[in-house]
Formats: sequence, structure tokens, C-alpha cells
Amino acid sequence: MTVLPAGALPWQTYRDVRLRALSTNPEAFGSTFARESEFTEQVWAERAMSPGTYLWMPDAGEPEASSQVAPRADGLIGLRPGQIYFDDPAVVGALGYEAHAIAFVVQMWVEPARRGAGVFDALVDAVISDAREQGLRAIGLHVYRANERAAAAYRRRGFRLVENPTAECPADEAEYLLPL
Repeated sequence: MTVLPAGALPWQTYRDVRLRALSTNPEAFGSTFARESEFTEQVWAERAMSPGTYLWMPDAGEPEASSQVAPRADGLIGLRPGQIYFDDPAVVGALGYEAHAIAFVVQMWVEPARRGAGVFDALVDAVISDAREQGLRAIGLHVYRANERAAAAYRRRGFRLVENPTAECPADEAEYLLPL
């Protein structure tokens, strides 16, 4: 298995895995398949080139084609800087960090057939490594409270539940933080 920056692959690979994620687990995202399936090629290309977006690729010899022009990805994760993620960067102070010292996971998905096979860990490792290389001090994320499997996976990786979440954490989500 290989984790690669989405920008190192054809933009269609990112588009295909993102749309599969939205159609398979719509409850896990703040967007919808209907909305994103209308995106232009330019929007998809820009999103694929966004720093901090990684894709999990199967090993050679496994089924590869997700479209006629792009290899298949079976997992994705995206990390965004705190100063971009938060509408009001000052709210991140509630987590004990300045906005420039923290990043947030904004998307995470693993193909259902790949769950429990190390894909989640490989993707989390990629964003932890990326965050450390950038000199960040923490990674935060929001998980829907109903998604206990995801919450347990993040806790297993050292993410801690934030007792007093930021004002930007929706009521139906829990906020987690991983100090680096």
C-alpha cells in the first residue's frame, strides 16, 4: 500500500474517491454527493492539488482503474491549517494553541472493504508526518457523535476528546485533539 499526495496523481483519482466516499458514507461529511458531483474539472483539479490531501493507493496487481484515465484510490484524508479552517482563527485559542500552530483533518474516508486493514493508520501517519514537517504543534478534528467506530480509531491513535470544544464544533460532533 502507498499513501501519496493527491496532487501527485491525476485529479480524477481524487474526484473518484471523494465521490465514492460521499455516496457510501454521506453521514460522515459536511457536503453531499449531489453538490460535489456538479463541480467542474477545474474545481476538482484545484482540490486535488490542495496541500495536505493524501490518497491511499492499492498495491500494484490489485484492481487499479477507477476511471479510464486515473488509478483507483481506496482512502483519503485532508489536513487544513487552522488559520484557514476556522472562520474566526481566534476561537482556536480554546484548544490552547494559536491558529498557525494547529491543523485540522477536514476529510477522512476508507473504502468499506479496506477498513481494519491498516489504511486508516497509513493515512493518519501521513498527516502526522506532514504536520510535524510544517512545525505544527497539534492536529484537531471533528467526528460525528454517532460514528463511534471512527472516534475509537482516533482515540487509539492518541487523539483526545476536547471537553470544552471550540465554538465552531457543531453540536452533533465531538472535537478531538492530538498534541504533536
